[in-house]
Amino acid sequence: MKKALFITLIIFLIANISFAQKQGNVWYFGEGLGMDFSSGSPVPITGGQIFGNPQLPNDFIYSEGSATIADSSGNLLFYSNGEKIWNRNHQVMPHGDSLMGLYSSTHAAYIVPKPLSDSIFYLFTTDGIERNLANGLRYSVVNMCLDNGLGDVSFDQKNIFLLDTVSENLTAINHQNGKDIWLLAHKFNSDAFYAYQISENGIINTVI
Repeated sequence: MKKALFITLIIFLIANISFAQKQGNVWYFGEGLGMDFSSGSPVPITGGQIFGNPQLPNDFIYSEGSATIADSSGNLLFYSNGEKIWNRNHQVMPHGDSLMGLYSSTHAAYIVPKPLSDSIFYLFTTDGIERNLANGLRYSVVNMCLDNGLGDVSFDQKNIFLLDTVSENLTAINHQNGKDIWLLAHKFNSDAFYAYQISENGIINTVI
């Protein structure tokens, strides 16, 4: 598990290079803990609401995958474990529960800002191998203009299905046009990698 967490953190660091410099300043991960990099050095923080949530005898006690996003000034906006989304006040967003990721998936949640927007974010989720990856890759849209600036999940854009039996790993990179973003996912037990082009108009293209 420590190795998986280390790999996840490295991928997180690489992926955040693609977005605004300070949007990756704050991290929240398992067991209520987090890190704040705003000072230039990591400072431990608490108050997060991500904890293990075992439902079945073989479920993991601790959370694994999580994602956090800050604004362009480095102020926390929201975070998720793939099952719920918490706002900056550490409260579950309206419509921010019952997401179809799994808290023990490596990349249970992955946040991508919508290009040319400072208020719309895509939250991608992956299911876990414990559930045979049944829920696949899905996304929900978070609008930070709603709920008095605390954010809300668009009720008609929640748990939108993209791909079945996707592996637990996601990453994102800039498009060569300097504006759009590619989200990359791996079809489980295959050699197929799916790249989803995210633009100001939504997800407009898929390359396999």
